[in-house]
This record gives sequence, C-alpha cells and structure tokens, in this order.
Amino acid sequence: MKQAAVLLRQTKSTIAEIANQVGYENQSKFGAAFRDILKITPAEYRKQNASEQAFIFLNLNCNKKVVK
Repeated sequence: MKQAAVLLRQTKSTIAEIANQVGYENQSKFGAAFRDILKITPAEYRKQNASEQAFIFLNLNCNKKVVK
C-alpha cells in the first residue's frame, strides 16, 4: 500500500491503473484493502494529498527571490 500511496500522490494514473500496478485485478478489492489499512479511500487520499502538494508547490514558489 505504500507504493499505491506514492503513485496516488505522484502520478495522474487512474485508481484502476494503480490497483493493477500494485497487484490487484479488481479495483474494488484494492479500494477496500486501501481503506482498511489507511482508513481513507484512494480517491480521498489523492484529493487530500494533491491539495497538500499544491500548497507546498505554491509556498516554495512564493518564497523564491527574484533576481533582477
């Protein structure tokens, strides 16, 4: 599930594609297993972490000094 979490954060692959990449043929079984372990659905995990990644990206870019 660690690999699935990384893929959810760092790729735009669908949840079905990620499920297949980590060894699940069935997206619902993957979703249930993910939820059992992380207590959140894959879609919710992606949404929460995408907003955190965007915040970090914006924060880093706002703190850059412009050299003229």
